[in-house]
Amino acid sequence: MSRLADEGFLSDETTGVVEAVERRYEPWLAIFRSVNERAVKAQYETQIPREYLPALVAAVCYMRTLTNIEAAVLLMLRGMDAPARIMLRASLESLFKLKAIEQDRNVVNAILAGDDVFRKKLLEKYRRIDDPKLKAELERIGPLKSDTAEKFKEWGVTPLSVEQLAAKADMTAIYLSTYPVLSDPVHAGIRDLERHVEIDSGEIVALHNEPKIDGLEILFLMATEFLISALEGFASVLQFDLGEFCNDSKRTVKALADAHRNG
Repeated sequence: MSRLADEGFLSDETTGVVEAVERRYEPWLAIFRSVNERAVKAQYETQIPREYLPALVAAVCYMRTLTNIEAAVLLMLRGMDAPARIMLRASLESLFKLKAIEQDRNVVNAILAGDDVFRKKLLEKYRRIDDPKLKAELERIGPLKSDTAEKFKEWGVTPLSVEQLAAKADMTAIYLSTYPVLSDPVHAGIRDLERHVEIDSGEIVALHNEPKIDGLEILFLMATEFLISALEGFASVLQFDLGEFCNDSKRTVKALADAHRNG
């Protein structure tokens, strides 16, 4: 059996980590799996009208949010808290878009305009690469043209920043609090020394990258709340009935959070 010291998080030893996390956070996993099961069911049972653009874009945002949250939980089960935070941060970006569409269907135009700008910037970066074959191929392709982009210019539609999308989604408080906290692990910083470096008598004696299984409640809370919000937004845009499922799930999550704070 391979050890963490030999193969890191790819080792067989992570099986024991998963078992420990599942035991310790059983109630949190139970409510998350319940919400995830309903979210996955919605993904397969919902009919997406091809002619209705807000529904198409909302479906894409929903799928991205769902899979990123599932990825975060898989990482949490292995004690990989920093990568899990990065995936939860990524899930927020698509969640902002989904909830913005829920609030205002016309936001779809700004989202599409943003995609066009992204493709143009990507092409500009490719042109800066000093590679004759790539340059020849780009010359063959020619300039990037988009009738839709021209229409957006004519209508005065411009892309929205993450902050603006969060505002459209009525999630500014999340953008100003949770989002920056989750953004911190994306960029390796000096504070990572506290986690990964072992110092003895003023000397660095080892670098550690071990599973972290303490304090994962907040991550399970975020994952579940984000997914409930995504499910509500998807149901609103696609107009299907969830009954009391989301409200019941929110009450369960609140009870767990209250018990954790008071315990």
